[in-house]
Amino acid sequence: MANATTPADIPVAVLKEIIAEVRNTQASRYNMLALSVLYVYDTIITLGQEIELIWMKPMSLLKVLYLLNRYLNLFSSIFNSSVYLYRGTNMKNSMSDHVSRLLAIKSDIFIRCWLDEVSEWNGIVILIIRVWGIYERSRWILIVSAVFGTAAHASSAVIMGISLNYSPIISQPAPGFVVCSITTPSYFAAYWIPVLAFDSTLFALMLWKGWQNLRKDKITMVSGTSGRQLANLLVRDSIMYYLFINAVYAMDAAMWYWADVRCSFQSDTELLMNVDTQPTLIEAAAVYGLYLPSVMAGKLLLNIRDELHNEDAERTDIIELSMFETAAPRSHTGISHQSTASVQADPGLQGQWDEWGKGTTIVW
Repeated sequence: MANATTPADIPVAVLKEIIAEVRNTQASRYNMLALSVLYVYDTIITLGQEIELIWMKPMSLLKVLYLLNRYLNLFSSIFNSSVYLYRGTNMKNSMSDHVSRLLAIKSDIFIRCWLDEVSEWNGIVILIIRVWGIYERSRWILIVSAVFGTAAHASSAVIMGISLNYSPIISQPAPGFVVCSITTPSYFAAYWIPVLAFDSTLFALMLWKGWQNLRKDKITMVSGTSGRQLANLLVRDSIMYYLFINAVYAMDAAMWYWADVRCSFQSDTELLMNVDTQPTLIEAAAVYGLYLPSVMAGKLLLNIRDELHNEDAERTDIIELSMFETAAPRSHTGISHQSTASVQADPGLQGQWDEWGKGTTIVW
């Protein structure tokens, strides 16, 4: 490095910004790789629980949402890592290669945006149905949250679409430096505002329901079953989810707005000074908002399915015990009557613990 010289055709100030852009690109790639590995690792360690609680159960809406949430993002993590870790050092500077790079970058952005949007809409459905279930399937809660969620995420999609549609895409911001670099307006960070507003509203609804449950001695029917444990699980997991994910979204918004956007690249062939462009550092924050909500949503679904699975097993044990006591001598009829009454307190629930399946009464 001591004998390194500055290229004669590149000003020192521009070269410094090229180096900064390279470092930002490395940070983004490392973050993408780290989050992708985290997602794959989470998929592996929960595979046994997933097979038992998801794959071995009949088809239901919960199963469809879980599989979309899990494997759509798994494909996205593999696809994004493959694109971002590709260095493209063998590309030539011919016009055909230049066009190929731009087409590849545009295709990558298009695919990633659609994958992200489908994943986010899937997450919206999961969160809305959780709130609907904890509020005892209130129709106005379902309508208000569905309308608000649709409006919020549609607004975010419009902001992203406008920002990317009018953003020039650069495939080679500097000679020999091949990377996707796009120019976006400063309001691009507003993408996270509607999402934060929607999640904060659901967070407030969950806090209110949790406070109500703490003040109640008896919890009424919740999503087809009863009991303080299930209601507390729904509220606890939801509050933890919103606290964590809202912090991630706020970090993304701050990074997108206050990240260093000073760069020197105007096009693939010319270098200009003091041109504000979109830095590659912005991708270092975006991956957190893409993968962490999916991991947390998967945990929410597995936790509630595990709780229902355990209650189903306990109910089966009670039924078997009551049948045994019914066949016991008459001296035990008092105990048998008491056990039978405990089973009959929730008639017809046995065999109906597959959420959102045909003929079931359970939402979560």
